[in-house]
Amino acid sequence: MPREERDRIDTLNDLHDFLNQSHISAKNIARLEILTLHANVEVKQLAVLILEVARLTPYKRRRWKLLAQKNPDLLSQLKPLYYDDLPDDFPDCQDFVDDDLPF
Repeated sequence: MPREERDRIDTLNDLHDFLNQSHISAKNIARLEILTLHANVEVKQLAVLILEVARLTPYKRRRWKLLAQKNPDLLSQLKPLYYDDLPDDFPDCQDFVDDDLPF
């Protein structure tokens, strides 16, 4: 397998692992910023989205709920790019919206 293809696969796996972390640290955010400059478009696109998620919801607890409330467009962009790694019963953004919350 060519080196570029192995690098792409490894980097995509690393990106998918970011969202499974309990806390996306400043060091991880710096790594994501570097990955937004990656030569591969697929890696770059996913890195940009995950960087936005990390800045909005760095902690895993209620990450999807808060993301859906604060930025449902980002969640809808991330969902198709995240392939099959999201749970099958993952609710739509509207299921997370709570009109009583101030944000």
